[in-house]
Amino acid sequence: MRIILDSHRYKYWEKLSMLVTLVFFVTCGSVAFLVDVPTQDSDILYYYYAGEQIISGDGENVHIFNGPIGWPILLAASNTLMDDPFVTAKLFSLAFSTGIVFISYFIIRNVFGQKIALLGQIIIAVNPLLHVEAIIT
Repeated sequence: MRIILDSHRYKYWEKLSMLVTLVFFVTCGSVAFLVDVPTQDSDILYYYYAGEQIISGDGENVHIFNGPIGWPILLAASNTLMDDPFVTAKLFSLAFSTGIVFISYFIIRNVFGQKIALLGQIIIAVNPLLHVEAIIT
């Protein structure tokens, strides 16, 4: 009987974790696609054209000093599906940020327990730096 009650409690905490993740995704997604931040447009275009140049085979002339090479390649390669680098960048940023919020619950739960894991996930979800990354790209 105790095992059944513990499994129900376990599922309850996981449902709350999914709810926090869903609220984060909906909130950041609506803000990301309703608010335009023109100051970040040049960065996205710089990464997009750098990725296009790398994919076309002229990668030795590309110098990206402040970031890894994976983001421009991912942005340029997936842009063939969307044909809009801004929407593509926002979708990837939103997906990666939501993944961080979702996975944080399970990592913290393995170390501290379910209640602390949910609290840690909520703290990560309301962290303004993560919202900026999800919204602005």
